[in-house]
This record gives sequence, structure tokens and C-alpha cells, in this order.
Amino acid sequence: MVQDEISRQEFAERLRDAMRWAGWPERGSQARLASLTKATAKAASKWVNGESMPRRGKLKLIAAELKVNPIWLEYGEGSMAESLMEQAEREYREKDTVAALNNLKDIATPRSRQVLDRIAMAVKDGRLSEADLVLLEGIAARFEKRKPE
Repeated sequence: MVQDEISRQEFAERLRDAMRWAGWPERGSQARLASLTKATAKAASKWVNGESMPRRGKLKLIAAELKVNPIWLEYGEGSMAESLMEQAEREYREKDTVAALNNLKDIATPRSRQVLDRIAMAVKDGRLSEADLVLLEGIAARFEKRKPE
């Protein structure tokens, strides 16, 4: 089994665990998952069976509905159940990171603005880990101290 297949299988196990934990009955769970994410029944079936993974935007919807930690669901890191305080703190850091990136746009070159826009989209889509966010906050703080030439 190649690494991608292992990752998909591990994700599928976490997804099934999260659906059971949230009290979703086995029967009808895939249809409910498809309806929630506006995906096809076939796509939801592939997620549950480890044949593919949903995009991050859909993954965030699933995690929110199941009330589980989206980082745990996608990567298996941290605990399954994210406390409300942890979720609020994470969302605050994500918004703070986007605000810091937007502040940099005033002093950035056109090429840098494109990079900042791509990073901001990744943050909004939930594609960055906690370590990524900490790194970006440090970079933003470093450049905020610089004066434009």
C-alpha cells in the first residue's frame, strides 16, 4: 500500500469513528454526508471506504457537523473532540493571521501580494496546520517591523 492509500484508509477510519461518536446511525450516514457536503452519494461512499478524501472545505463542514477537531479528522493529530475553547482559539488565530497578511499587502510588491493572497485562501479553507499558522504569524510580525522603501 502506498502512502496516499494508507492516508485515505486512516482518514476513512477516523471519519467512521467520528460519525459513530456523533451518533450517526450506520444506515443512511453516507447519504447524510453527501447531503451535508452537497456531494454525490458515490463521493461520500469513497470517503467512508478510504478510496478518496474530501476537499478541505468539505472536510471542515464534516468536522463542524460531527463536532470533531478538523485537524484530527484530516491528519489524525490531536484529540478527536475539540473543546469549544480550542475551536474558538483556533478560529481567532486563523482570523488574526489573515488580518496580519492583509496588513502586509500595503507594503508588499505585486508578486508578494499574490503569495499573500494564496496563503490567505489556504488559511480560510483550513488547509494550514497550527505550526503553519505560528510560522506565518512570525513572518508577518517580522515584515510589519520593516518600513517600505
